[in-house]
Amino acid sequence: MPQIYKGKMNKNYIHSIMPEKLNQPNSIEGYMQMVRWLEMNVHLQRILLKVDRATMFYSLEARVPYLSNTVLDYASSISYKDCIEDNQGKVNIKKILANKASAEWVYKKKQGFGVPMKEWIRQEIKQDVYETIMNMPTELAVAFDIRKLDKLLQNEYSLDSKSSNNGLIWAIYALVKWNEYHRKSIF
Repeated sequence: MPQIYKGKMNKNYIHSIMPEKLNQPNSIEGYMQMVRWLEMNVHLQRILLKVDRATMFYSLEARVPYLSNTVLDYASSISYKDCIEDNQGKVNIKKILANKASAEWVYKKKQGFGVPMKEWIRQEIKQDVYETIMNMPTELAVAFDIRKLDKLLQNEYSLDSKSSNNGLIWAIYALVKWNEYHRKSIF
């Protein structure tokens, strides 16, 4: 930023307020205190804003049960050490939930869900992906070797292909689509 910005740079907000927020600087307790403060005062606010906007957009009502003042006051009153056992976090909430639901379900390992990009790229939107990437506008095409892109796509579509570059292909496809939607609409 200093190389491209000519104005005077202000001190990062988080770094400017941290000394007053930390009772025990440069200690595990101090850092955990900082993490908790950031979670409550920065991260949570952003998440709530996104939830609020998304639910309003779709005319939905959302409730966040852990935001009652009683729960927040209790959470602020206990040490982070009381929430961790055997390198597992949120033990307080998990114990309460295990009394109400199956412990097997409560203590189950977290798992995400994947977007089936590989299948989409190879099947459902194969033609659109190929045409979009191979016919990208000149302002983007100058950054790519089109022959290598074609080879990459052909390799992806090959039935005997073991490797997959679907993440890279998806990123290029999304870039071209973004350019098509946003850049062309302003010119």
